[in-house]
Parts: sequence; structure tokens; C-alpha cells
Amino acid sequence: SAYAAACLSRGVGVVLGPVLDVYDPTSAFPAFYERSFGTDQAAVSSLGLAMSDGMKDGGVLPVAKYFPGYGAATYGSDGLSLAINKDLRELARVLLPFKDAIQRQVPGIVVGHVALPQIDRDAPNRPASLSPFIMRQLLRQQWDYRGGIIVDDIAEAPMTLGRPIDELAVEALIAGADAIILLDPNPNRINAVAEAIAAAVAEGRINGDDLKKSVERLDEWQRMLTVPIATPATVIAEAQSP
Repeated sequence: SAYAAACLSRGVGVVLGPVLDVYDPTSAFPAFYERSFGTDQAAVSSLGLAMSDGMKDGGVLPVAKYFPGYGAATYGSDGLSLAINKDLRELARVLLPFKDAIQRQVPGIVVGHVALPQIDRDAPNRPASLSPFIMRQLLRQQWDYRGGIIVDDIAEAPMTLGRPIDELAVEALIAGADAIILLDPNPNRINAVAEAIAAAVAEGRINGDDLKKSVERLDEWQRMLTVPIATPATVIAEAQSP
């Protein structure tokens, strides 16, 4: 597709998109009205997967976001925590586009900082991004998802503020994530996260076999990128050419 071609020409091979959140007017994030494909789960699934398929056909890897959905999340009583407080029937409607994406074998999914109290009943306030039940039991086992699971930004998200990001990174990997988004330009904090992960592996808190599987899933992304991607130097040279 034209979108994929534009990405590849700029050296982008993996896109964090499409957004598969089903928008709810009660959402804590009204901006998702414009970011989402709509309020109807079937339309969101159809349009989102069409975009995903187009990217894959064009040689770009789509990473669907943001499971289980900021577009339907509301704030807790603390004004920071997020949850989808819906009954199971409504929750199934919200999750449908993500389940369809998994059945379509989308290469990756971004898991957000949203709790699912109706599903993760032993820890109803725990965000999906830190929940082994959500990532391992629901996504991996029940839905048989074999692609990469990426946790949304742990540096600035409301549900993670106030906690050390190195601890959050380790907790997310233990819970079942393959990788973590960290929007923090400070090299010291980035190094602290890397060191915490290495220490957790050495201590056995992060399972070595799980880590190996995560590396294999991310390596598979590299193998899937069969279309040549422009290097940054190429992009700069083309931009400077008359």
C-alpha cells in the first residue's frame, strides 16, 4: 500500500498501529474519538485489519494497539488508574478487534496500562501490561497468540507514575511481555532499566527460556522484513538532493 511504501522509503519497517480500540463516549480519553475507527466493534475490526493487511502486503509489520483499549477505559477513584469496567458481554465487544487481529496473525500487539477487573479477578486493579494472567493465560494460551507482545510506554503513563521504571520493566517481562516501550531520553535511566533486566535474569526472576522465546519472536520480525528498508543516510541524502 501507499502507506507502507511511504514508511519503507523513510526507513520504517515496524509501525505501532493500527489502533484497534473501540471508542466509548465515556472514555477517559476523548481524543480516541479521532484515533479510533469508531464505536462499532465490527467496523473497527474490518477497517483496522484492512489497514494491517495493507501494511503487511507492502512489507511493513503492523503492531496493533492498545490492547485491551484506552478508547473504552475510564479512570478509577484515584484519578490515575484505568480500567474497562464493563460486563463480560460488553467487554467481549471491546476486545473483538484484537481477537480478530490475533486470528489474522498480526505480528505484534501493544498491551496498555488498563485493568480488566472482570477477567483478572484475583488482581482487579492490575493493568494488563503487568498481568501474567492477561498476557500469558488470555493472550498466549486461550487465544493462542504467537506474535510479539509489547508493553506501552512505562515512563510517562498515569498508571505507572511514582514507581521506578526499572522495576516496572522487570515486572512487565516477568508477566509475559517480549519488549517494553520506554519514552525516556535520559541515558542513565535507560541504562538502569537494562541493568535491572540483566540482574533479574541472573537472579532467575526472569525465566531464561521465556527470554529466549521473546528473542525468537522479535528475531522473526527481522525475517519478515523482506522488503529493503531505506537507511537513515539514504533518507537524508534524498531529502537534500535538488
